[in-house]
Amino acid sequence: MKMKGRPRLIATLLACATALVSLGFFQGFEIDTSHWFADGNAVVNRVSSPNQSTTYNSGNTSQYGDSPISAASGSFFGRVKSAVSQDSCTIDTSGPGFNSSLLCEGPYTDFGLGFHTAKPFPSGGYTAQLDVYLDVTYASRHPDCGTASPVGAPCTPDPTGTSATLGTVNPACTTNPNGIDCEGSRFTWTVGLNDPSGNFHRDYVFQVGTAPDPHTVGGFGGCTEGYIINAQYNSFRSGGQPYAGFEPKCITTSGWYTFKEVFTQNTSNQLQVDWSILNSRTGTVANCVDTTGTTILCTWSRTLGDQDAISEIGCPRYGWLANEEINDLAIDNTVFNVAPGACGTAAARAQITPTSTTCQQFTSGTASALSQMTYTTKSGTIQSVAPGVFFYYTQLTGSQGDSISISQSHSNAPPPGNISIQNSQAILYSSTCAKIGSLNATDGTASGTLPSTGTFIIGVKYTPSSLAGQKAPTPATDTYTYDTELNNSEVVTATIDLVPRK
Repeated sequence: MKMKGRPRLIATLLACATALVSLGFFQGFEIDTSHWFADGNAVVNRVSSPNQSTTYNSGNTSQYGDSPISAASGSFFGRVKSAVSQDSCTIDTSGPGFNSSLLCEGPYTDFGLGFHTAKPFPSGGYTAQLDVYLDVTYASRHPDCGTASPVGAPCTPDPTGTSATLGTVNPACTTNPNGIDCEGSRFTWTVGLNDPSGNFHRDYVFQVGTAPDPHTVGGFGGCTEGYIINAQYNSFRSGGQPYAGFEPKCITTSGWYTFKEVFTQNTSNQLQVDWSILNSRTGTVANCVDTTGTTILCTWSRTLGDQDAISEIGCPRYGWLANEEINDLAIDNTVFNVAPGACGTAAARAQITPTSTTCQQFTSGTASALSQMTYTTKSGTIQSVAPGVFFYYTQLTGSQGDSISISQSHSNAPPPGNISIQNSQAILYSSTCAKIGSLNATDGTASGTLPSTGTFIIGVKYTPSSLAGQKAPTPATDTYTYDTELNNSEVVTATIDLVPRK
């Protein structure tokens, strides 16, 4: 594990940290690349979808007539301008590997948290993930121990490479780490965690390399093409590798994949980390091939026992493409999910507002709050309710396919019943208040699923006048509660009182 806190970057990181976002973090590059930062000359560039690169496409390069890449979702995605393309890779000799190792540090994100968050590990844990496009044709043209020529070159075997501490290096990288023959065969995606005091604790890493496995001893016979992937704790070539040890698995089909890590507390009060790779389009766990050639789910589960006692674990410090050798690697949809208010995130937001309040007013914090409705009665029956309409607005962050619902309840047993949704008006908006679609509205409840990963606003228009003709509440004051749920778990609520008009 080479990463200890990146002291040379601290001043820059603190200057770049900005306001936190509620319910975790999402960056889909639809507007900008905020909260992604350059490491030296390595940077994420925002591109419109579809996009064709001179070095990395769906099938590798335009000189082969290969297809451009479309975003995992939305209309934009990121291209990583790697260090190898910017003459800023180095040779790292400090790791446990017996060979000198290429080091091409890539860009990183703070997940909107500010890097040095001094917070304890939240009781519900958290999730971090990144979408990456894996191009199997590119991998076949760039074997990890060959060259980056169009057809690649035979691998030089490492006859003793039987553990994660031993690795091979493309010889061209040793003589000229920034030359074309050294172009990209590996990347790592690491989530680094702080301790509760905000100091660096440890990296939790996806090590990814192009097939085939160069080892002749303990080699990966089940994977002769595509990408070999491992879950490890070392971020660089010098300390870790995708091949030997730690259950290497292989992906042999091109496409967008979600590299996901779930951090939870186990029954022994230790950190449990579950790595998985999902199909970004469907949100389901992808299929891999194991060392025997058997199809198996792309999942790993690890615990370091007392080395990761939960009392020593805090919140994420960064997500980092720590060694990123593939120029123009396509990435999308950076996500950090945590309970509202945990890890220094803002509390979840929901608000009941007067008639004519807009989504923009809610998101900007300028909307007025509506705390009560008043009603008149005749012979124990509600005659009228004012105001005749109000809005419930809420904001949430989730992943494609997550279920969402807005339900209501009230403190007294009926009567009266639920307040109706006017003309089924339950609108799903983007984080910038662009209308995306509508939720299903039935008996005062709105429900649906998220069409993509990101942050969304929901606005529901209710009609209190629908209570007219129902029996008046007993006691006379009735409190209505509106509840936002994500995957059947409560996210945030807001209340409004129904009181007799004086």
